[in-house]
Amino acid sequence: MRRFLRRHYVFYHTSWPVWDGSFYPKKKFDGKWLKNLWYNFLKNDVAHIFSVTQFAKSELMVNYTIRKDKISVVYHSYETAGSGLRKNTTSANPCFVYVGRLIEKKGLLELLDFFKENPNHFFTVVGDGHLKQKVEEYAYMHDNIKYMGYVNDKEKLMEIYKANDYFLLNSKRVEKWEELFGMVLIEAMSCGVVPIATNHVGPKEIVDHAVNGYITTEEGFVPFLESIKNQIPSAELAASAKEKGKRFLASEIKENWRAILVR
Repeated sequence: MRRFLRRHYVFYHTSWPVWDGSFYPKKKFDGKWLKNLWYNFLKNDVAHIFSVTQFAKSELMVNYTIRKDKISVVYHSYETAGSGLRKNTTSANPCFVYVGRLIEKKGLLELLDFFKENPNHFFTVVGDGHLKQKVEEYAYMHDNIKYMGYVNDKEKLMEIYKANDYFLLNSKRVEKWEELFGMVLIEAMSCGVVPIATNHVGPKEIVDHAVNGYITTEEGFVPFLESIKNQIPSAELAASAKEKGKRFLASEIKENWRAILVR
């Protein structure tokens, strides 16, 4: 790609957090050669770097000795925030929701088993993926588990968020992946839904623990869920989640782009 970019003004946007050479996707290449290639690209070809998290920025600065003023943090964004307040439900207990891909590394099977054992707590699942049949089976067998399929309509999705109290993101690290951001987190928070997420790079930067949501270890997620399952979040906590979520609106984030691109 560098050959095609030589006479261009290049901006690089990345969410990749590992820049110390300990992990990279193309294992067949020699690590030192690959790092030198990236070093030359980032130092000589790129006018400015946009990272999705502060963590990615700090890793680039430390491992590639890139000037601080050459890297800006620009978070992912969404178009429309949820309006109004969360809807009151008839449940005496808090309601929980998951939105995303129906795959193992999202910790979905663990969540389904938890709500199977807690029939008085409602759990809504939205999304598609190869675990769809498994989710449908749980929903068929357990009245407290509801599967709504894949929802593309943003307004409908916002209504689903607002019908719940907690958003669950039980992500699990695997060899080539961890949760690098979490678009669903900021969407849910914009509706006043309180997130509970595992301590991956992205969620840790979005959620301020016990201020606008909760961060746990992977091993501690289910025990924490057990401890909080009967606690409806306070109005203050929900309002704080909503306020933090609104910071990721496209209308807000675009100013971070403008500061560098419009010069």
